[in-house]
Amino acid sequence: MKTFIKFIIVLLCSLIIAIIAFFIWYSDTGRENQYYIKEANMYIKTYPSRETVIIAFSDNIIGDFSDSLDYVKVYKGDNYYTDFFFDAMDKTIYSRNNSIINSHLMGYELKIVAFRDTAYYTYRGNGSYLLKSPYTGVSMSFWGSKEKVSVKNQNEICYTEIKTIGSVSD
Repeated sequence: MKTFIKFIIVLLCSLIIAIIAFFIWYSDTGRENQYYIKEANMYIKTYPSRETVIIAFSDNIIGDFSDSLDYVKVYKGDNYYTDFFFDAMDKTIYSRNNSIINSHLMGYELKIVAFRDTAYYTYRGNGSYLLKSPYTGVSMSFWGSKEKVSVKNQNEICYTEIKTIGSVSD
């Protein structure tokens, strides 16, 4: 009988630990990250949640989230992509993606463009296009609690991953 009681106690403790671990894992949506895109002279900060990410844009370092920020809200996951491109000389955010849910822009303008729009892209053959000068491309990937931000300059074929410059929670 004592062995059976010990078994039940161990089983209940294991079940409680598994439930706690699941909730800790499930609640991890990622953390706020800030990036500086020097080619566009712009700061970008991400505010992740379970299914979406708010991406804020500014000429200066971005602090806590507020309604005074310029931002877009995007879906995250494998079925969505988030690509922007910028001209350092104007206040327009160009996008060609399917993940934008809504935007809250006061200092910037959002312009949705087609991938093969010859005003912004040059055809290079074999189905490849390059972003024209003076634009800088930014590709963002969000899945689970992970995110990746990469920059592509004019006449570059590949994106280069950039690192965060800090976090409010650091």
